Amino acid sequence: MLAAALETDPGLLEDAFRRDVVIASPATLVALLRTVAHTWRTDALNRDAREVLATGRQLHHRLGTFTGHLGKVGRSLDSSVAAFNEAVGSLQSRVMVSARRFEELGLSGTALDDVEQLTRRTRTLEDSEFAELADPGSETAVERAHRTAG
Repeated sequence: MLAAALETDPGLLEDAFRRDVVIASPATLVALLRTVAHTWRTDALNRDAREVLATGRQLHHRLGTFTGHLGKVGRSLDSSVAAFNEAVGSLQSRVMVSARRFEELGLSGTALDDVEQLTRRTRTLEDSEFAELADPGSETAVERAHRTAG
């Protein structure tokens, strides 16, 4: 029927398009509907991909902040261990010497235990897979790929 109508009035399709009307046969309607469905699916996938990208960027930023805090805690622990070891050194070289004299003179009931210095150190972020995140100014692998591709 559509072919016969177009033979009678060749401007029929153009008039319809100007009025935002699509004249379609059953076959073209099915093709049109499938195209629209595909477009909607593609749009939904693009929207989801943008959301995943935004979430990934937010996670990366938060990991950078967290590793910065973790690095600060590690440096504080190292500083605390150094202060502890200095105190133990002072105890061993200055205080325990005098206290042991009491033991040698038999003026104390029990011997004093030695206090050992700490030998373990914190693991630094540079030693881990998060070193890139600890330095907010560093270029990530994703950023490098985008830069070299573009």
